[in-house]
Amino acid sequence: MPILSEFCVFAVMVTDDNSVGKKILKSGKPYYLYDGYAVEGHSITYTGSQGSMVALYDDYIRCNQFRYTGEPGLHVNVSAIVGMNGSGKSSIVEFMLRLINNFAASIIGTSPVERTGRLHYIAGVHGELYFLIGGIPHMLSVEGSRVEICTYETKVETADTIVFSRSAKPVFHRDVDPEALTVWKGKKNVIELMLKHFFYTFVSNYSIYAYNVNDFVDELYFVPRSHEVSCWLEGIFHKNDSYQTPVVLTPARDKGCININVENSLAVDRLLGLLVHYDGYSRVNHHLTVVGFEITQGRKNYDFSHVNNVCRLQLRPRAFRVLRGLIAECWKQKYLFKIHDGLQFMSTALDYLAYKTLKIAAKYPAYKAYYDKLKNIVKWVGEEERMTLKALIEDLSRDHSHVTTRLRQTLCYLMTGAYGTGNFSLEKMRNIAKGAMRSMRYEFRERLPMAFTKDTDVLPAQFFNVKIMVKGDDGKQFAFNQLSSGERQEIHAVSSLLYHLANIDSVHRCNSPECVNRVAYSRVNVILEEIELYYHPHFQQQFVERLLDGLRQMHFNGIEAVSFIIVTHSPFVLSDIPTTNILTLENGQPGSLEVKSFGANIHDMLNTAFFMLEGSRGKFADWFIARIVSDLQWHKEKKKGNQGNDNVEHFDGDRLHDMIMIIDEPIIRDILLEQYHSMFGDDDRQKKITELKRQLRELEDK
Repeated sequence: MPILSEFCVFAVMVTDDNSVGKKILKSGKPYYLYDGYAVEGHSITYTGSQGSMVALYDDYIRCNQFRYTGEPGLHVNVSAIVGMNGSGKSSIVEFMLRLINNFAASIIGTSPVERTGRLHYIAGVHGELYFLIGGIPHMLSVEGSRVEICTYETKVETADTIVFSRSAKPVFHRDVDPEALTVWKGKKNVIELMLKHFFYTFVSNYSIYAYNVNDFVDELYFVPRSHEVSCWLEGIFHKNDSYQTPVVLTPARDKGCININVENSLAVDRLLGLLVHYDGYSRVNHHLTVVGFEITQGRKNYDFSHVNNVCRLQLRPRAFRVLRGLIAECWKQKYLFKIHDGLQFMSTALDYLAYKTLKIAAKYPAYKAYYDKLKNIVKWVGEEERMTLKALIEDLSRDHSHVTTRLRQTLCYLMTGAYGTGNFSLEKMRNIAKGAMRSMRYEFRERLPMAFTKDTDVLPAQFFNVKIMVKGDDGKQFAFNQLSSGERQEIHAVSSLLYHLANIDSVHRCNSPECVNRVAYSRVNVILEEIELYYHPHFQQQFVERLLDGLRQMHFNGIEAVSFIIVTHSPFVLSDIPTTNILTLENGQPGSLEVKSFGANIHDMLNTAFFMLEGSRGKFADWFIARIVSDLQWHKEKKKGNQGNDNVEHFDGDRLHDMIMIIDEPIIRDILLEQYHSMFGDDDRQKKITELKRQLRELEDK
């Protein structure tokens, strides 16, 4: 009996020649990311002998997790999309995003949400996305204004083949009116549908030319009700919606521009969490060891003007002081704690506590009702607003997700006095975090409705600046922000993914009543585009292993499966992915990889026509060699008395010899030298000495 993957996206298809987003893709032709599948009409056939080994990556991840947790572990798949520039790789990914975006808009709605942007339904998209959920084939179909999710049932099964037929009734169907689309009211059914029959998609692309809304101008959508003109891409950039919209595009861009300073700050936070959480995690990029941290006071001032600006309030200074005191008192009453004696940054911590409490209410839809009752405060805080604050903090105390992580860090500082300014070794940092965790878990366990269960909860609060110090193999120490762009990019890519996975998983631990209405995704589709950007070939060679190493250190409560789609030009990356898991594109059509990829020699792959159709030598070098051959031929004809009038400058014998000696490929160089000496003779002893010395150096190098 064939074994199917627990979860993966295995095919995508454009179904209409006039579909928006089709570009160079061919309609009616499935693009398979995994071999073994055949989509024909309402049937899907899976042939096990043509598919890949299902547990290929599971074994690497799960043996480590079983050792520490006793649980079976995470399911992992890795596939790739490859092809020449302009072959359709980006078109495939963008078309997937359009399908998922339209499903999200149809099921969640397009009403504007405070601080999170707006989803937009894209008119004119026609396509199908095929995926496995629990080993059962599913299809997301978008045909203009009709959106469906269908499941498949086993029809025929043999020792090597399974034939699935589409179920008569879709699990989701909606005929969409894009101009009147708002929030769908069937909330409970939405959550159940998303949990059982869909997945979360995380897309990462650091190319400076990718996902610029100005490049999608033809897909701008006009919303008459709000007189808003916007692009659908803006609705899926990273936003604070508690990971409910089933797709996110990172990093966030403003008209195509990435705020690299924000990215650097986030990378430090993510890496810090990994370093403190895992005792064995201290080496990054193979040759750097984290040795310590430098903590200083942050420069931001969380006073009333900053709160007003960020939270869109109009508080006067007195009203802010009252709110600040009320918020601190509500939190203290909730936990029955006293502020730790002698806190150096107590005032700053209380300012931040008030700021973050109000910011969450202003930013997240789940707490919008509280914000609506607080946003009109200017001078006075009435009894109704006081009761609203108390209810807000009651709800926040039960939210164990990433939304409230900064609050927990601030409360931890106020309760325990953990951290301060100064220099800390990695071991000391871990000990402080463990001590703070013990204190929060045991000393306050009788009055902690908001459980401190993650090490990120006891990291330095946001009003501190943390500089990570690393040491190279040569013993030199320097700050993380002094690393090369390639080294930082590898850390950014891996830590960003692990951070988002941890946040998606954190929804499973939320006990707040509001979390009942949140989707806790158990399957994540990860699309990594242009991953070789900034990478030396050595980094490309280790990238897949680094991803897997990161995953095997994570212990998820709710995420059961992660499937990767890697878009790449790198044969080093493909060497870690079986040929059966690779979609090859040629001019918008599925092609074939001429060499088996998994464990293949990099030189064998580079020498195939797929990678280097015209050989693997640089084109200028080709011109240079051709010029030498042309001049040798010219001298040969001149020697015969057949000198032409071609009005081209030709080099003399000495210059030609120097040019030939520049060439590092010995076979080509020796052939040209043989032609040279047949033309000019072997009498020049110094030239022969130069040639022999070159041969000797090459032998010694070998």
